[in-house]
Amino acid sequence: MSAQQWKQKQEHGSLFWMRIIIWLTRHTGRGFALLLLHPISAYFLLTAGESRRASLDFLKRTLTRPVGWRDTYRHIYVFSTTLLDRVFLFTGRVDEFEVSVSGAEEILDYLRQGQGCLLLGSHLGSFEIMRAMGTQRQPIDFGLRILMHVDASEKLPLLLNELAPEIAEIIIPTEKPDTMLKVKEALDEGCLVALLADRVCSSEKFLACDFLGDKANFPMAPAQLALALKVPVFSFYGIYQGTNRYQIQFRQLAEVADIQRKQRIAWMENLTRVYAQELAKI
Repeated sequence: MSAQQWKQKQEHGSLFWMRIIIWLTRHTGRGFALLLLHPISAYFLLTAGESRRASLDFLKRTLTRPVGWRDTYRHIYVFSTTLLDRVFLFTGRVDEFEVSVSGAEEILDYLRQGQGCLLLGSHLGSFEIMRAMGTQRQPIDFGLRILMHVDASEKLPLLLNELAPEIAEIIIPTEKPDTMLKVKEALDEGCLVALLADRVCSSEKFLACDFLGDKANFPMAPAQLALALKVPVFSFYGIYQGTNRYQIQFRQLAEVADIQRKQRIAWMENLTRVYAQELAKI
């Protein structure tokens, strides 16, 4: 399924039932809420045919054994768990999770020097666990901005923003005329600017990279941004490991780039390929 098809695909579920689930999650605790995810995951397994087939295709590419419906069910359940945990993270309940962090020291060194960094995330794992940990448990204070496409029609982001309206203050929408200026200002102030770098949006430039035994299109915009603003680039992943455990991984992909004009395209393509190769191995 293409990125445009995913974007146009309607969300399952109504706002009413999403609000009910969020209310139960906040007032009964995570254990009870996880039990609720079993019938919900079963419902999606039975009714979301297109997503089920996409899950099967992904699992066949990543697992070294035959894949069946139980694997797809678990895939849906784990994905649902990371969405559920966002309710706790958005309401400041970080202490309910065991989180290990690797590779953050290099980023902290840059921040101590007042150097902003670009963070490339993905739809794998939890983006929110990184934000929550970064703003609540790090030894130094730093600013975080999230560069993202804002779609007012999406239901879940709407509800989560109701839980933590202050999150809107750190989001830089990609659709605004002053987006580039705000990104530059944030980086000049020594902030981290994070964005998802694994999906091509609308008509932006992309590079076809080897990925999980096939070709997949990855956006060139993150590499263009890093090159234009001359900032270090890191990848980050918030991987769910079962029960209440997450692992956050950081890895530096590029230092401050000062590249001659004739070498810029090659540099951007190489950075995009390195990111794609790393994502395939996570």
